[in-house]
Amino acid sequence: ATTVLWKATDAAGLIKTCTFRVTLNDNKPPTITCPQGIAKNTDAGLCSAVATYSFATFTDNCTGGSVVKTSGLNSSSAFPKGSNVVVFKATDASGNQSTCSMTVTVTDAQLPLVTCPSNLSVTAAPSQCNATVSYASPTATDNCTVQSLFLLSGLGSGSLFPQGTTTNTWRAFDNSGASNTCAFTVTVSCGTGANGGAFEDRGSKIEAQAADNQQPITMTLAPNPAATTV
Repeated sequence: ATTVLWKATDAAGLIKTCTFRVTLNDNKPPTITCPQGIAKNTDAGLCSAVATYSFATFTDNCTGGSVVKTSGLNSSSAFPKGSNVVVFKATDASGNQSTCSMTVTVTDAQLPLVTCPSNLSVTAAPSQCNATVSYASPTATDNCTVQSLFLLSGLGSGSLFPQGTTTNTWRAFDNSGASNTCAFTVTVSCGTGANGGAFEDRGSKIEAQAADNQQPITMTLAPNPAATTV
């Protein structure tokens, strides 16, 4: 507000004054500028990432004012996985305000860690070539959260394993959709007195023959029924 004073003087030297006020209002909000958004991968072994950003700045047609952070984590904080919004507000000397926001995006790029038991070698019971084998369940860990852990191929613990080597592959998914696998083998040898025999592919048929050419052999088709190969 500015006061204007007028004074009138007549020929006799008499004086009279009057005043009026000119009030100028600043209705223009300040112009605020936020720092650019940040994209980072999670820090090793963590489900977050430390991110550092500069403070927002502002300009205004008049002097004075300030800028503050109204929401979000401070610079150099550990930002969790996902989108993290930081909001700033600028206020000029007349109370006009403007806001802006920036986003810190943290992506989980670390694969889950899957640990399988050691390879197993088992001898079947006497006169048998198959064996029921139990093994310790694989485990999975992740810097964030393990979503699932399942048997991808092979046989589960407690299953009847056939003679030979069976590879068991397990897969884990984390809650970001990343996956990893581990594998181990179960090798079954025939027990005492068992005769594994030999198999020979002869085109359209397979002949099975016992080692002594006399013992009967029981053959199991797997999978049964089969769509393509057995």
